[in-house]
Amino acid sequence: MSKYIIASDIGGSGTKSMAYDISNNEVSETAFCESNIYHPKPDVTIQKSKEIYDSVIQSIKKLVNSNNVESKNIEAIIVDGQQGGIMWIDEKHKPISEYDSWMDNRYAKYVKTLKIKCGNRIFKKAGTNNVIHAPKILWWKENNPNLLKKAKKMVIPATFVGGLLAGLYGEEGYIENTSLGFSGLTNKEQNEWDQEICKELDIPIDLLPEIKKPDEIIGYLSKEAANSLGIQEGIPIIAGVGDFPAAGLGAGIVEEGMAGDIAGTASLFFTGIKSKKPDEEEILRFVRSPIRGLWYAFAFMTGGGCLRWYRDNFFGNYKKDIYEVLNEKIGDVPLGCNGLKFFPYIGGRHHPLGVNHKGGWLGIKWSHSKEDFYRAILESIAFEYRKFLNKFNKITDIHDVKGFGGGVSSDIWNQIKSNVLNLEYKVLQEHECSLLGSVIVAGKAIGKYDDMTSKAIEFNNVKTKYLPDKNDVVEYEKYYERYFEIIENHDSIFT
Repeated sequence: MSKYIIASDIGGSGTKSMAYDISNNEVSETAFCESNIYHPKPDVTIQKSKEIYDSVIQSIKKLVNSNNVESKNIEAIIVDGQQGGIMWIDEKHKPISEYDSWMDNRYAKYVKTLKIKCGNRIFKKAGTNNVIHAPKILWWKENNPNLLKKAKKMVIPATFVGGLLAGLYGEEGYIENTSLGFSGLTNKEQNEWDQEICKELDIPIDLLPEIKKPDEIIGYLSKEAANSLGIQEGIPIIAGVGDFPAAGLGAGIVEEGMAGDIAGTASLFFTGIKSKKPDEEEILRFVRSPIRGLWYAFAFMTGGGCLRWYRDNFFGNYKKDIYEVLNEKIGDVPLGCNGLKFFPYIGGRHHPLGVNHKGGWLGIKWSHSKEDFYRAILESIAFEYRKFLNKFNKITDIHDVKGFGGGVSSDIWNQIKSNVLNLEYKVLQEHECSLLGSVIVAGKAIGKYDDMTSKAIEFNNVKTKYLPDKNDVVEYEKYYERYFEIIENHDSIFT
């Protein structure tokens, strides 16, 4: 008889759910339920709490029904999700705020407050001052203090949903430790909230959630949630993991020096490391991997989000898949896009010195086509990755990159990245790495897997390899240097 783990991944555009057949080592087709991203004002990006929860419920229902999964055979449910924003719950674990997305930039000015009040303390603890949760909490304190008077705990999307599924009370609100790297409020070596930092920032510790390990069982499916899903109550709910650390595990990034590229709405470049090494430029962030003793050093940007913005605003009524159409045509666009450059800072640049940056094209000529504009976006993201790579190479030795996510469907973009990075770029067989990683964590939680590392290597194979073209590597080196020369010498035009 087949036994299943149900995994859900809360993304920016919606939630994907997958059933993993433990008995036969088979992955089901994913079920997707869309949610929306709202931009009601400049610098404001939110998702509605109810839509987030409903997207998980509806995607699991679709999954169970389409795959004929009997609830008596479901051994665990686990949810992963976005880590860069926060939301607030009341004493009944009900949402009293919307989710302020990682793309929401209202917190930007409060990043400086951290340095003023805490000096170098956060940097020493986290290895970077490039954090998000702490300045977001300061924004809420100053701009909506009445809401915080009603709040019981701060949560993130996956733990918000996990708590609702398990029927937890507000005081039981939790966060799993792979998401602590975004907080700036933890003594991460001891896996606890740092009382001195919280005191310096005047952030009440009782508003901060309990810290859990990803593979802990935090409760069991409640009767209310079970009725919503149409399955039986009492199924173990696993604490879960951040979408990015889950993806790192699912992609098999389980050792120091292995690098991964999540080519999604957030384009995220990362590598495994054994210990944090502080980044003076504050470009890199650090989070725990679900694997004990392993960390991920990473940097990210709104890469796929820029592509989606371009598609929606310039091709909104186009009937065909515009990405497919453009990917077919940009092979005729020469390297360097005929002098056109794009700066992908729509919504800011995701490190403290660049939060007020703006996006834009530079060098537009009459002769430039829509394909030039599109390829310029692709190249800009690869250039940003190259800067991240330079940082990684100061702390470890990167040999190749494993790519996954929606963006790896573009052969030409994969080749651009290989050329700009001068590394072999490997596309994985399974793109839903967050879901795979969550399955491995859940399997460990319920005793099905003893070793997450070996299971991760077993789960996902390389489908396609892209080798750097020596001539293009040389040419791209010139374009890369010019790209950042413009930014560094004319920084004021991006702020």
